[in-house]
Amino acid sequence: MDASRGRVRVAIDRLGAQIRSAGRAIAWQEAGGSGTRLPAEGLAGWPFGSAVYRARRRAAGLARSLARAAAAPLGDITSVAVNDSSLRVMVTRGNRVLHWSAADIPPGIVDDGSVVDAGRFARALRAVVTSLHEGSRMERHRAGVIVSGRNTIQGRFVLLDNGEEGMETAVRALAAERMSITTSEVQFDWDAQPLEPIEDADDQPPARPVEDEEDDGGEPFEVYALGIFRNVLESILRPVKRSGMTTVAVSPKALALAAAVAQESAMIVDIEPGTVSVVMVRDGLPEVVRDMRPADDLSDDQWSRALMAHIERTVEFHDMLNPQATVGPETPVFVTGREADANRVTTVLQQRRYNLAPLPAALNAPDGFPIGEMAANAGMAVLRGRKFWQKTLIPAVERPRLRFVPPAYEPRTLPIKPIAAGAAAAVLAVGIAAGYGQVSDIRGRSDDALATLSVLERRLDVHSNLFRQQVRDQAQVAAVRRDAEAVLSASEAIRDRDGGFSRTLDTIAGSVPPGVSLEQVDDDGLLVTVRATASTYDLLLDFTRILEGVNGIVDVRVNSIGATGPSRAQASAGEELYGLLPGLLSGDEEIPSPVPGSPVDPLADGPGAIPMLELELTR
Repeated sequence: MDASRGRVRVAIDRLGAQIRSAGRAIAWQEAGGSGTRLPAEGLAGWPFGSAVYRARRRAAGLARSLARAAAAPLGDITSVAVNDSSLRVMVTRGNRVLHWSAADIPPGIVDDGSVVDAGRFARALRAVVTSLHEGSRMERHRAGVIVSGRNTIQGRFVLLDNGEEGMETAVRALAAERMSITTSEVQFDWDAQPLEPIEDADDQPPARPVEDEEDDGGEPFEVYALGIFRNVLESILRPVKRSGMTTVAVSPKALALAAAVAQESAMIVDIEPGTVSVVMVRDGLPEVVRDMRPADDLSDDQWSRALMAHIERTVEFHDMLNPQATVGPETPVFVTGREADANRVTTVLQQRRYNLAPLPAALNAPDGFPIGEMAANAGMAVLRGRKFWQKTLIPAVERPRLRFVPPAYEPRTLPIKPIAAGAAAAVLAVGIAAGYGQVSDIRGRSDDALATLSVLERRLDVHSNLFRQQVRDQAQVAAVRRDAEAVLSASEAIRDRDGGFSRTLDTIAGSVPPGVSLEQVDDDGLLVTVRATASTYDLLLDFTRILEGVNGIVDVRVNSIGATGPSRAQASAGEELYGLLPGLLSGDEEIPSPVPGSPVDPLADGPGAIPMLELELTR
């Protein structure tokens, strides 16, 4: 919402500035002078002075912008082949080569096909592209990026489509399993073709082994999957975008080379400084891609043996995967790379009697075009396709259109800037045609709109502040409410406890018989301790029996019985009564009579001795 409001405000500001400028130009011209503030070229021969002159220039610029946008699908493409030690750039229009250039880049900018120094790479790319021809500007080039084969992965497998899940989900799951990749880490695309049943094929090897596939009645498809590691692709596309170019296509180098040779089945040996790549092509697509990095200190004989061993291992691996389409003497072999390096490889292959073939003239190129060195760039042009008015130079090989441009680097489909410029020019033209009065009216409306927008922004700021204050107040209210609820809960607990104690105290006090005094009542929530005194022990025992019958008291237990302030002999008598207490409460025993000769009578009230009883009640 903020971004949309900002764009609207900028558009209104620009429109107001243009209207004010047009109004001033008209006013000065109507004044009759050749005002020094008007551009000289806009005074002669133009009605209303420089206003119409500027409108004409803006209309012409709009027309050119719309023409460029409309011609974008038919326009040029600049293929950029990224290698560790060189950049190869070629501009084509369909199958016609317009410009090309190759330049070495310092070490440390690209490592193993991944750009490690984006700033230096962008500067090197800008230098190569701007040197193609006079007036070459980066923003006018639509880039087709070619990524080296070391950073790509391909596979071909059979998928049974039973309709239970989408084909995209099934292909990605099977590709992750068969190709040992995580599709989220790979810019991934695929093509699926239904498999035709093979009749009378008892003496033929199977078209493609299906490993651990259960025939659940699904339709079989042969799936070709190709992916570029996303971190490598991002490392290249970021500096390409930073240089000012717009990326419209991405292709692995192996796929571009397969397109350049235009063969259903072939072997391509591509040599770069420090690297030799062997690409096995099947059905016009790279089937096997293997790279070799020979040591720098190898002799020519050692280098030749290492090259042939690498080629033979690649052929064996291809034949193992494709027993029905093995490499034979008729399989054409193409060599690509710089001319000196390619001649070195060609000499080695001729000694082994491989079927060497020249690269086809897939493009309409000037004399002296280094097709071997620019083979990957030529393949990118072939993949993009010829224009409808151009002739086909070689028979086309049908292959799927695979796209590897991430969404973040996709070119915008709508020409936003030309449309905005055209809308502004149209509004300006209508204002000028309507005359100075309408221009003033539009200017007033523009000022009103700006004032209204300013008012709305202030209101929005005020409401935003009020909203933030309200959110803070609500948070404070919620905190106070929580504290109040905690206080209320604690108060209710206290009241409940106090109320329970009051009821307990009332119950015990109401059960006290005459002659018994309550000395202490202690309630801890579960147990109630009662201490009482009386003139005789009989009254205390009656009090105990009464409490046993009170509703709500589960158990009555005597903690102690005796007398307050007794002598040692009276304490012994109290212990004797405590031992007789169960029988006394049940009525089976009676308080003993005074024992003749006893120093203390248990029933006698000695000096300062008051019968005392301590009970423990369970509610």
